[in-house]
Amino acid sequence: MRLVSMYGEKVMPPSTETYRSQIRSIISEAGGRYGYVEYHSARMVGNSIQEILDHTQENISNGQWEAAFAKIKAVIEEAETIVSCGDDSNGYLGAAVARAFSILNNIATGCIPEPPRTELFDYVMKNYETGFLSGWGWNINFIKAALELASDDKELDRIEKSIPIGKYEPSSLRERDGMEIMARLLEKRYSKDAADKFIYENRANPDFRERLLQSAIDSKDYDTALRLADEGIASDDSWTALTHAWEDYKLKIYILLNDAPNIARLAQKIFLDDSNIRTDKDEIYRLIKENIPAEDWSECVANLISRIKTANRYSTFDNLKFIYIKESMWDEYFHLLTHHPDLPHLEEAEPYFKTLHHDEFISLYVESIRLFTDRNMGRSSYQQVTRYLRHLKKLGERRTADDLATELKNKYPRRRALIEELRNL
Repeated sequence: MRLVSMYGEKVMPPSTETYRSQIRSIISEAGGRYGYVEYHSARMVGNSIQEILDHTQENISNGQWEAAFAKIKAVIEEAETIVSCGDDSNGYLGAAVARAFSILNNIATGCIPEPPRTELFDYVMKNYETGFLSGWGWNINFIKAALELASDDKELDRIEKSIPIGKYEPSSLRERDGMEIMARLLEKRYSKDAADKFIYENRANPDFRERLLQSAIDSKDYDTALRLADEGIASDDSWTALTHAWEDYKLKIYILLNDAPNIARLAQKIFLDDSNIRTDKDEIYRLIKENIPAEDWSECVANLISRIKTANRYSTFDNLKFIYIKESMWDEYFHLLTHHPDLPHLEEAEPYFKTLHHDEFISLYVESIRLFTDRNMGRSSYQQVTRYLRHLKKLGERRTADDLATELKNKYPRRRALIEELRNL
């Protein structure tokens, strides 16, 4: 098969069906008796199929368009068989199909002579119009290639008629792709201004809004950028990820404008938001502190704490802990721990209570270990108990740890695994 892939076209006309047959044979051989490519064989199958594509660039460089097209078409036409033939947990099968589309895109955006250009244009348009591979999300590659290959109004008309665009929905990635293609079509057929007008009129599409926002920022038109961001926040209020994105853009603009009051206001809103993963908390807190007058900082901290407690969200503990540590509010931090005495919380707090509130902290730690042992069984849980007892020793409480271990052995004499783990203490 490798010999045919490498040298077959030198002695026989290149044929898509020949390469499709090779692909089916590779899969059949790897599938064995049950016809399913197991995880450990998927890499070999994916790599073997990619070998068929290895010489396409050489074919293209030598003007051997028929040979290049035959290989690309074979992989694309067997795409569904390739990706569904076995366990593709590592993505080797999908990678072979993706490479075929990547080569197709490179050809479309390059310089391709006639008649190969016309042949390839008709091929990709036919696949798009018939919905080939649309269920896998690959169909969009055909229309993108067609758009780059199109060279006259007739071909552009054909593309335009095939792009359905309805009412915009933020969750519809396919519709967003269609609008992206329409913008490119307008640019290619008319002008960049026509494309920009379409993009602006359809700025409800977040991809377009983001492009307009970045363009306004780059040109230092901050009023327009803020207006676009505010529009997005208002129109996408039911889509949390989008409203967060527009808020982040607003913060970026305020920083460029050195607008301290608005930086502090918006940074506080972001800090208090439950989606803490969206940005670096230290950076947001720094922005708040740097843009609040020093004489107002204590009041700002008190206000933040009050708002966190009032909201009572799942991030309440983490946000309060963050502020208490940043502001060295150790009494408040210890009080927080007494209401949330989970062992992971206490473990995180160890560095801050080695001396301060030490006795009360150790008592809280001991009681939490007792409660954890009472509520949890199994060797993994007992190993955690032993680990926390070692933490007590590192805090200078060796005798406390030993006494607690003895207490637990006596209290749970029938938990053999617990006793075994405590012996390792």
